[in-house]
Amino acid sequence: MESENMQNEQTNQTGAPHSFQHEIPNASVVLILGIIALIISFFNSLVGIVAGVVSLVMARNAERLYNETPRLYTLSSFSNIRSGKTCAIIGIVIAVLKIILIGIILGLLGAFIPWDQITHGSIQL
Repeated sequence: MESENMQNEQTNQTGAPHSFQHEIPNASVVLILGIIALIISFFNSLVGIVAGVVSLVMARNAERLYNETPRLYTLSSFSNIRSGKTCAIIGIVIAVLKIILIGIILGLLGAFIPWDQITHGSIQL
């Protein structure tokens, strides 16, 4: 009788019944940290990089857990992990590019300042 109930129960794409599946641990946290990394990287590069790296480490652990037993977890939680990972990568790239751009701008500004005249005292700041 129980086997008939199990066969009649709806299954997902992996063939496992929905009642046996649950969310991957920290899937929501990975997504939230990835979004934070993406948004914050425009304002504070260091915080964006830290949030992105934490999100990537947590995503790697969660993907490993999912790959060991995929039928135990929902596809929506796996999608959250992939989305969070993508947002984290984009946030890290934006933060690094911002740091490089600021370095180039400061380097160019420093190149046009007449340092030799400033150090010899002919120009007052």
